[in-house]
Formats: sequence, structure tokens, C-alpha cells
Amino acid sequence: MTEPAAFLFSLAGIATALAFVVGLPLAWLLGRHSFPGKAPLQAVLLLPLVLPATLLGYCAVGFAGHPWMAAALGWLGLAPVLDWRMAIGIAWAGALAMFVRSAQGEFARVDRRLEAAARTLGRSEWSLFWAVTLPLAWRGVAAGVALAFCRALGEIALTLLVARALPPTPALSALGVLAVGCAAILVLSTSRLTRAVS
Repeated sequence: MTEPAAFLFSLAGIATALAFVVGLPLAWLLGRHSFPGKAPLQAVLLLPLVLPATLLGYCAVGFAGHPWMAAALGWLGLAPVLDWRMAIGIAWAGALAMFVRSAQGEFARVDRRLEAAARTLGRSEWSLFWAVTLPLAWRGVAAGVALAFCRALGEIALTLLVARALPPTPALSALGVLAVGCAAILVLSTSRLTRAVS
């Protein structure tokens, strides 16, 4: 009992750490700046949150058996089966979305006047982020880490359960890809509608 639990927690911890490293600059960028392509980027990051927790993992397991996908995975150093590296990658996608969603809102609420005051004192942008912006947004970042870990843990556990209980077939894999495609279209459409209304 303790070995599987330790395995799951360690994989979830690695996925959460990777989500933090990649997600922190992304959350800051999305929360503090406007730029072309911001809405599609947010939609892509949101995609794992609107999909069932097992769907990405099931699609990955199903398509790992195809020759071209197996070759691509081999080029990346991944085995064409659900090994621990692929499990971390699947969990990372969900954890990243959860972390960015939480931290982005907190970065957006940081008072820009405090940052401007720090700049007048000679702070560089790098120093400003670590000394002013991040301490003011720490609650959202901490909540994002906790939510990301929970999401990663659930993603890994459910993916392993589904991979064992329901071996992938071409029909089910195609259905999974169709569901991912439909979800992507809906998220992108919703993003464009929200931007038009605002």
C-alpha cells in the first residue's frame, strides 16, 4: 500500500514542480500584460480543465501504440507505453492549467502603483518581480500549487486505472481525439465571444 502511494505522490510532486516552473512566468505574463494571441493562449491552457480527467491519458495510451507515434515518442526518449515519464507529462498538462488559472488572477490584482514606486527606487524588472510582485501575489501562487498537486495526483491515479481497466482500441482512441477537438473548438469560441463582449 505504501509503495504505490509513494509512487503516485512522487510523480504528482514532479508534475507540480514542473507546472510551477513553467506556469509562474506564464501566469505573470497573462495577468500583467496584454499582447496579440493572449486569448488563444489562455484557451489552450484552459483546455485540460474542461476535459474529463482521464481523456488525455487515455488518448496518449491509445496513440502510443501507433508506429508513427511510437517513433516520435522514442525520439523524445519516451517509451511507447504508459511509463512514469508519460504519466508525469499527462499530469503536468492538468496541473499547469490549474496553477496558471489560480496565479494569473492574483498577479492581475497586484497594485501597479507599488511596482511603479519600486521602479523609481532603481529596481530592475527581475528584482521587482521577486521583491514586490511575487510577495503580493503569494496567496494565489500558493493556492495554485496546492490545486495543481491535487489535479496531478488525480490525473495520474485515474489514468493508470483507466489504462488497466480499458485497453485502448482504434475506435475509442478516435472518439477521444474527437472529444478533445470539440472541446478545443468550444473553448476557443468561448474565448472569442468573451473578448467580443468585453
